[in-house]
Amino acid sequence: GLLGKDIIETYLRAPFVAAFMLALVSILMIVSERITVDRSDLTMPIAIAIGVAQAIALVPGTSRSGITITMALLLGLRKSEAVDFSFMLSIPIILGTSLYEMRHVQFQGDATVLYVCGMLSAFVFGALSLKFLIGYLKKHTLDLFAYYRIGLALLILVVSLVSPL
Repeated sequence: GLLGKDIIETYLRAPFVAAFMLALVSILMIVSERITVDRSDLTMPIAIAIGVAQAIALVPGTSRSGITITMALLLGLRKSEAVDFSFMLSIPIILGTSLYEMRHVQFQGDATVLYVCGMLSAFVFGALSLKFLIGYLKKHTLDLFAYYRIGLALLILVVSLVSPL
């Protein structure tokens, strides 16, 4: 992420790129659950391919969990494994990004207590949300998310065409 940050900020932070990626990943999400693939266990090559797919999430409009779950399904993982692995992959990303961004925070006096309370509440509610989301994804298709993303892509395109930035 750090290596490609400038390229992404310069060339890929555009409404049309976000709309395109929203739609593309949505189509892949829908297709990934409808193709017939021999379901297999997680192997090192599959794990590496999913990790590479995760890097695509740096492009605006790409969902990190969406692209990793979709790639895992396309590579033959069972849905429950795909969901679990995708969310396990998020842990080092979230921790690393949080630590990297905290370098700008100045902890002084009462602000330290406020930061810690904010971080703890974000962790608790984030964990509860993830528990719900993981349970939902294991029992349902990705269609709801895909259709929402397609609608958002269309909205971005319309707004961009009506009022260009």
